[in-house]
Amino acid sequence: MRGVLNLLVMTFIALIGCDTAAHAQRTATAVVSDGPRIALVISNGRYKNLTPLANPANDAALMASVLKRVGFSVEERYDLDRLGFERAVDEFSERLRGLVGSHGPGVVGLVFYAGHGIEASAANYLLPIDAEVRTDREIEWQAVSVERMTKRVAEAGNHLNVFVLDACRNNPFRGTRSVGRRGLSPMGSIYGIYIASSTAAGDVASDGPGHNSPYTLALAETLIAPGYKLEDVFKSVRRKVRLATEERQIPWESSSVESDFFFVPGHRNAALEATGALPEVELDGRGLVVAIQSELSRAGCQAGHPTGEFDQQTVAGLRTFALVSDHKFHWHRPTMAALRALRTAGSDACRTVGVAKSRCLRINGESFCDKAGNPL
Repeated sequence: MRGVLNLLVMTFIALIGCDTAAHAQRTATAVVSDGPRIALVISNGRYKNLTPLANPANDAALMASVLKRVGFSVEERYDLDRLGFERAVDEFSERLRGLVGSHGPGVVGLVFYAGHGIEASAANYLLPIDAEVRTDREIEWQAVSVERMTKRVAEAGNHLNVFVLDACRNNPFRGTRSVGRRGLSPMGSIYGIYIASSTAAGDVASDGPGHNSPYTLALAETLIAPGYKLEDVFKSVRRKVRLATEERQIPWESSSVESDFFFVPGHRNAALEATGALPEVELDGRGLVVAIQSELSRAGCQAGHPTGEFDQQTVAGLRTFALVSDHKFHWHRPTMAALRALRTAGSDACRTVGVAKSRCLRINGESFCDKAGNPL
């Protein structure tokens, strides 16, 4: 009899232990740990066969800068063809898997995409810059499947991967019957995936009249504010975009996430929320150069698309703008002061200005001339 009782007691203790372990495992994922954060930021704007988009490079540069500010290690990719797009996603997934192997499932992954996106036969696709779809059957092998991308990243086994798609724009193709004409469709759930789209299913997102899309700008402002859970960030973004576009664009999200996550832990500032006066987003590095080049192009101070390289042409453009601007800034290096000044300029600020070309510019002993060797 005593042996039976001992067996029952031991079984009860084992059951308690199993339940406790299971509870501990569930509790461990209640809040995503302070593990590494990595992001892949993709901008596709310079399409070869479709209407080019002006703002994806600016949006990607802005998001890269903001994500770095909140602790992400960021990989930036600009104007990818199909092979480059697929390779970038695969390399990101492998990097994520390696970090999970060394740091555990608390690693956070984030993918941001700005560019053309379409829906075809209830599936969502992002468009590489070399896409040229003439029939429905070509979509699958010319575009990048969002479902495949999310599954590929989820294979890493971490608790949270966020996908931000500023990609719901008018269908750019003709002659395709099953392609959705007004944006992306709802997506199925995969564990640990949070998908945020810049507009609701069946609607079209704005590329924006300024240097950033309304969605990316709202996200950048909200993401750096402390005390916002992941879901709260995108609720706030939805409200800002809805108001900014007079309800023509309403973002949506799809989630299978079971954990809480804060981009910036801390307490929310009620006063800032009431006024909407969130802190200015500071850019640096490549993101700052891309933003400056975009503004120089808009103001007629520099031709071409943003490259992210602070080259001789960009120096010349800043010098030209410095001659007509009332703002004081260093034109021989990229600064936020130069960007702020450019954002106040008209669209033709530099078009009526002639700059003397009597000699090459010399900065720190280095001569800056154009590609033909002529002085700037």
